[in-house]
Amino acid sequence: EKMDKLLQPHKGRKSKLAFINDGAIWIENWVNTKYPQAVHNLDFFFAIKHIADYLEIQYVSEEK
Repeated sequence: EKMDKLLQPHKGRKSKLAFINDGAIWIENWVNTKYPQAVHNLDFFFAIKHIADYLEIQYVSEEK
């Protein structure tokens, strides 16, 4: 897998890897499987997008 090849030099490091993603479950599962000690970070843009989507469903659709 291409990503494994790119991250191979970091496998033995004592510092933690940090992954920034868009909140997709498949990415979280992949990171947890391949790099269980890694830190997960949600990209700010995507976090705001998910919140906006939720608020639209929760409140805007109620007004219609």
